[in-house]
Amino acid sequence: MLELNKLRRPILVLSFFIGIRFSYAQGPIDSVFVTWNNRTIGSLERQIKSSSDSVVKSRYENRRSVIEEYWSIKDQMRVNVESIRYKFLKKILLQQKNKGVSKFYVIEANESGSKVILRNFVVYIDSLNNANIEFYININQEWQKQGKCILNNFHIEYELENSIAKLRKGVNNDDIIVTKFEDNHVQESEYFLYGTLSNASSIIRVLDCYKDENFIR
Repeated sequence: MLELNKLRRPILVLSFFIGIRFSYAQGPIDSVFVTWNNRTIGSLERQIKSSSDSVVKSRYENRRSVIEEYWSIKDQMRVNVESIRYKFLKKILLQQKNKGVSKFYVIEANESGSKVILRNFVVYIDSLNNANIEFYININQEWQKQGKCILNNFHIEYELENSIAKLRKGVNNDDIIVTKFEDNHVQESEYFLYGTLSNASSIIRVLDCYKDENFIR
């Protein structure tokens, strides 16, 4: 597990670009990566513009100012295949191709403490509204699957931004990014500042599933 530099929340990795080769999108995975980053940045910029609370606004501005360094990219149109986000995307898209799955969600939800755990959840929802969830953590710059769980009667909101609550009215202790993928395209990606994920959101169930007794390692 990686020990990261703390800003406050989220805990962001501040990378150095020396020796890193950047490029513009050249293949299918590169294009999805760039779109994913743009959708997430779009969520941040939308919330900066719409926020009337100066404290909330400044926190979103802080996230926006460092997010590209966290992803280890030079700007939002560039690709870095060594980025932790790119590595995860490549791993997941290859798995989806083998599974024949066209729709899924990725929840990026790092857990802070004396050491920060880089956590990702992949959520597949079947026709009976059962969610099959895979849990990954980043160890030594590589994403490793830790296990899986199943949640019954699971629904993710049609529009993710509807799950945003006022600051300190939400239940998440760290920042969270939720992204919907379908047919190898990013449909939406929403950034939730810590304390802004509505307690009515089903996403909470995903974040706690690895603690459940039915979690399969």
